[in-house]
Amino acid sequence: MVAAEVSPTILKERGNEQFKRGEYDAAVKLYSEGLDMLGGKTCQESAVILKNRAACFLKLENYEGVVEDINQCISMGGGDSKAFYRRAVAHQHLKHLDKALKDAMDAVRIDPKNKTAIDLVMAIRRDIQGRKDLMTSTTGLVDEMLGSLRDQAADVDKKTLAMKNLVNITSSKAGSETLVKKGGLNDITRFLLQDKIQVHALNCVMCLTRDSIPRTQLILDSVPLDTSLKILKQNNEASSLIGGVLYEMLNSVLEDRGYDYTKRELGQPIKKFPVPKLLPTLFDYFKECCKVAKDAALNSLLNAVVKVTDSRVVNEEVLNKELINFMITLVVNGKVSYEHSQQMSIVVSKMWTRTRVDDKKSLQFVRQISTVINPRILSGEEEHQMLALRALNILLQGSFEAGGDVIKDNAEIYRIISKLLCSKNTEIQQTAAETVALMSSDKKMCYNLAGHNFNILKTLYKSPEVSSFISHRSYTNLTLLLHGSYIDLTDFT
Repeated sequence: MVAAEVSPTILKERGNEQFKRGEYDAAVKLYSEGLDMLGGKTCQESAVILKNRAACFLKLENYEGVVEDINQCISMGGGDSKAFYRRAVAHQHLKHLDKALKDAMDAVRIDPKNKTAIDLVMAIRRDIQGRKDLMTSTTGLVDEMLGSLRDQAADVDKKTLAMKNLVNITSSKAGSETLVKKGGLNDITRFLLQDKIQVHALNCVMCLTRDSIPRTQLILDSVPLDTSLKILKQNNEASSLIGGVLYEMLNSVLEDRGYDYTKRELGQPIKKFPVPKLLPTLFDYFKECCKVAKDAALNSLLNAVVKVTDSRVVNEEVLNKELINFMITLVVNGKVSYEHSQQMSIVVSKMWTRTRVDDKKSLQFVRQISTVINPRILSGEEEHQMLALRALNILLQGSFEAGGDVIKDNAEIYRIISKLLCSKNTEIQQTAAETVALMSSDKKMCYNLAGHNFNILKTLYKSPEVSSFISHRSYTNLTLLLHGSYIDLTDFT
């Protein structure tokens, strides 16, 4: 029996069956296959499939997908009442109320008996009226709070309460926009350096920058970098909030550029995005703040970059290389603690993975970093050597190839690492142990270790302090090496 040939129509019908069963993901897959088979051809079949897939996206709450599919559907002549209704619902969920109302009214115009569309028109009109009422009430509240801040006769407690209320008001988009229109940003910046009020003023700035590139630009223009640096030098609760402000600004700038690298299929090219105009400015802001921040404030700044790079694409090669170089230099020069260097390793690892497109370019960049790290390792001063190894560990966590290219086949560096493993300073010993453990988890580097100085393997295998850093994979590699070298393992246990 010959199987029936699969066609776009058959795939559409199978998708319809899955939709009726509530299997929306399966239906989307079948509709997508049908569209692929049609190859973007403008026809009634394509319009119907797009409209059906939009229905699935509505169920899956993928409202951007609904708008995109219905836009194509309408452009192909498939603009019936259902199409406009589905796009109206999507716009309503996306808070595009004016667009939603227009589409809902078009749906009613095409089919005046469509009760669902009529009900939607009424619901959207209520939403729009509610937004207007909110704006009206918000304006009154903002005026009242700004009046308190501007009142020279008001005491500190009254001004503090007004600033606290503004934090709540600006947590909504309507509140933030109203405050900016009323010129309230100047009032907030006046209190950024006043002890009792500055924490609330910073929280207000954080809310203002949230989900808005124009307001982020306004904050950067209105709040001098020198003000942020003065706050950071205070090393208090307010200092830690600078990292929160940075996170909100970065998140706003990169909000439409999210891309999950973990779902990228093998061999698929890295997705590229245009570099946002504000990104270089924000990275410069981050670098300047890191130079003066300490303790919790520095940790907050690093956390901001870690969070953003964990969920957003920052794949501009030049900017990332500048940031990596900057962080490595900070570590080598002893500007950050061990804990903070661990945070930096997360950032560097993510940036390395996301910008590494060309191995040759990557290795050239690593060779530049080696001119910062290697002289410190060879300096003869244990403290300098430990800091350089921390920097090397950051690179090893980002890429074995990167770390390996820094030290290459330099026998003196391997000898120094072996010496530092036996240091009386526990912190130095643990840093060296972490370096060797990272190396030994890569088979090629493990063989290089054995070739340059076998005492490293011996120390690593025997020392309980050192062994706490070693993974099971590292032990496997070490055991293979020791067996291969015809060494009796009992000598090392």
